Amino acid sequence: MNRAQQVHFLGHDEKDRSTLQLTISEMLIQCIALMHKKRIVRHDGCPQWLRKVFEQLHTPEYMDCNANDVYQLAGYSAPVVIQNFKRYTGDTVRSYLVKLKMDWAMQLFLTTNMSVLEVSDTLGYASLSHFEKLFVQHTGKYPRIFKARKDKHQWLEGKDRILAE
Repeated sequence: MNRAQQVHFLGHDEKDRSTLQLTISEMLIQCIALMHKKRIVRHDGCPQWLRKVFEQLHTPEYMDCNANDVYQLAGYSAPVVIQNFKRYTGDTVRSYLVKLKMDWAMQLFLTTNMSVLEVSDTLGYASLSHFEKLFVQHTGKYPRIFKARKDKHQWLEGKDRILAE
């Protein structure tokens, strides 16, 4: 609501344009973060520290983190974090982060005009080719093709339906 009020009160002259664009971008990223809370995590018996880690990982501030960042964020040794990730998500920390980042990438392609390189950088990938390889493995499409598709929303709905089955 705070950001919406800022957008409302910003003037529409040239000097406020960049502030307006930044504010709207922040709002979109926050909306994307809310959409990413849907990744399945078993909470039955899940330790409170791990729940907090999952909540943080699903916010825009952590979309570029890596496994070492997760271990530091958790405050536990890597083996403890890895064991708990596997137990409650079925994935290793690295594979969970890759899936999360590829979901972020799809949402960024859907909701922004960011280039493939910008999305790759935003998600913390130093190598564009590595990002593209992971994106193809996750979605079956090259990022530039996914970004250019007109039926992205229908494709995502079909993917969600397959995942639910």
